[in-house]
Amino acid sequence: MKIGILSDSHGKSALLVKGLGYLTDAPIDAIVHCGDIVNTDGIQLLGEAGVPAYLVAGNMDICNFLQLQAAAEKCGVTFAADFVTVPLGNGDGKHKDKRKKYLAATHGNTKPLLEELICDGQYRYVCHGHTHQPIDVQVNSTRVLNPGSLFNPRGGHGRSVMILDTDTDTVKIIAAE
Repeated sequence: MKIGILSDSHGKSALLVKGLGYLTDAPIDAIVHCGDIVNTDGIQLLGEAGVPAYLVAGNMDICNFLQLQAAAEKCGVTFAADFVTVPLGNGDGKHKDKRKKYLAATHGNTKPLLEELICDGQYRYVCHGHTHQPIDVQVNSTRVLNPGSLFNPRGGHGRSVMILDTDTDTVKIIAAE
């Protein structure tokens, strides 16, 4: 399964369109947005991507949460306040533990929640945003991923999105300039 991961579009629809273009051209089986989408236009773009879309609220989404929630429901986007889980399909047969058949995504601004998702050992992958910097690290049995940011990247990185291939357990970071 190929999952397109992006984050921190901050209401910049043109940047989100560009980032989604890199992902849907891949092609992908699902999209995960790790928060700070900011407006309903972004949710509509996720809903129109042609694959299941998952979105978690970021710290910039809280003030518009009910509006974003209504838009997500209307557009068929799975949306949650704290974290979303994404089924990884039938898996590759290498992971006998059924709990490892899910990816969890949170924004990352609530550090105790992020640490709980990572350390709990329940998820094969935990994705987050918030730092505006790409990350790909293994923590015990969980791979922690951050696609970077579509708006205002930090740490010397440019705008980026990520593609996770769960069948090969590989990650590709794509410059979205």
